[in-house]
Amino acid sequence: MTDRDIGCPYIIDEHGELISNITSDPATTVASRNVINWRRGEYGPYDELLLEYTTLAGRMGECTKITDVLFYDASAGTYRDLLGPPEGSNKAMLWRGEDDSAIEQFVMNQDEDFLYIGTMRRHGGLGITLDASIKNDDAATMVFEVSSSAGFTVAAVTDGTNDSGDMFKTTPAIIEITTVPTEGTWQALALHKIDGIGHPDAAKIIAGDNKRFWCRISASAALGAVEIEQLSPLLISVADTTGSAPAGMYKLNTEYQKAIDQLKVGAVEYWAQSGSTADLNLTWKKYL
Repeated sequence: MTDRDIGCPYIIDEHGELISNITSDPATTVASRNVINWRRGEYGPYDELLLEYTTLAGRMGECTKITDVLFYDASAGTYRDLLGPPEGSNKAMLWRGEDDSAIEQFVMNQDEDFLYIGTMRRHGGLGITLDASIKNDDAATMVFEVSSSAGFTVAAVTDGTNDSGDMFKTTPAIIEITTVPTEGTWQALALHKIDGIGHPDAAKIIAGDNKRFWCRISASAALGAVEIEQLSPLLISVADTTGSAPAGMYKLNTEYQKAIDQLKVGAVEYWAQSGSTADLNLTWKKYL
């Protein structure tokens, strides 16, 4: 039995933040989708989130966990783990916090270099924040694919990073899958067993036999250097206001507790239930 079980938790760290002007139309307006990674602090990931909507009632749902972020360099025939060492610098990509800046960069050549992202479950796309000064400034559009029994299958997306024809330029941004493929199409597979994967032996070394729902991103032309600071998966579906969606409904001016299974959930997506905008108070707590 722990101190928390008997009602006497010892708090060793907490963090409060206000998120303002949350809109209510994520299903019809891609830019209205809001996702944040679970927060971590000096003592590691927080155990619990206290949330309270003010101004308007709101919604919140749990997003799947990203397990792998790999960059395949075709010219070298190698995969680079963008979450790898130095510890704490790159994995910051998957955590909200004071230190939420990864340092790994990549330069993507046309049609041959790929960014691979593995998740525990299917998702609706990605929220992404790029380094303000290390982002692409060359004309190129995004190709987004998902793992399937036939190899990687193209899935149409609305690319919010695209600025006047340059992908990976606008930040922060949402990359939304137009129609999320069914599980019969988008399958959880070991990376090295997917048809057409470059250098299967190298893929097995870096990703093992773990089955993941993979998506991969490539470019229609060569890109300049890109550095991803934050990367979050989206809910598989959303709805405007109070429509049916995998996100709970939270009353106005009522505080709720939320804890997550950090092996399966990595982020939360949220929006307002009605009206124009809502405000959301978040208090993160870490217990001894």
